[in-house]
Amino acid sequence: MLVELRDENEKWSIINNARNLKYETDPEKKKIGISKDLTREEREVEKRAREDLQEKRRNGEQGWYVKNGTLLRTQGTRNRY
Repeated sequence: MLVELRDENEKWSIINNARNLKYETDPEKKKIGISKDLTREEREVEKRAREDLQEKRRNGEQGWYVKNGTLLRTQGTRNRY
């Protein structure tokens, strides 16, 4: 969903409060994510990466995430001495 806001203050208010979504108790609201303005092409790249991530999760593959439109695998934990 693309939302047009009245002004910059409204934009920053939403962005600054977005971190509170992770504490939401309503399961439907927990699914909400807010991301920066993207071009149409960037949105398509992000969408494809999220679709690839969903496919991997459906296949039982763990340890994958999307960052900046790229599907990445998490690194294993490292032993630190």
